[in-house]
Amino acid sequence: MKPLLGLIVPALLAADTIIVDPVKGYVWQDIPSNKELLFTWDEAKEHCEDLFFHGHDDWWLPSEDQIVTIVDMERKKGRRIKKGFRYYEAAPYWTSTTYAFNAPHAWYVDFYDGVSRSEEKERRLHVRCMRKLESD
Repeated sequence: MKPLLGLIVPALLAADTIIVDPVKGYVWQDIPSNKELLFTWDEAKEHCEDLFFHGHDDWWLPSEDQIVTIVDMERKKGRRIKKGFRYYEAAPYWTSTTYAFNAPHAWYVDFYDGVSRSEEKERRLHVRCMRKLESD
């Protein structure tokens, strides 16, 4: 498949969808539940760590540094995720990064405005799991 913007490649296999970033070496889950599921921070981490998807069990909740690689600030507010992703909400998505100055908080990225902020870990936010490409 042809890379979009030179960075990501959608890969459609049956009903499973992944997005591959060959430059960063990341694989992103892109399925309808990315728009629907809401988890606390602990639940989000556990969800990704327990995930068996697309033939792999090495998924994790991305760090703030990892998830910002799929933010596209050139797009309109409400769509600040790179082209190619089909299943997302213009809403906050958890990262695995704890807020250093307030441990009961963790960072999230909002695909509405592309900005990172911190939130209480007990709040329910969206989740998008990732893994490394090298074991494909």
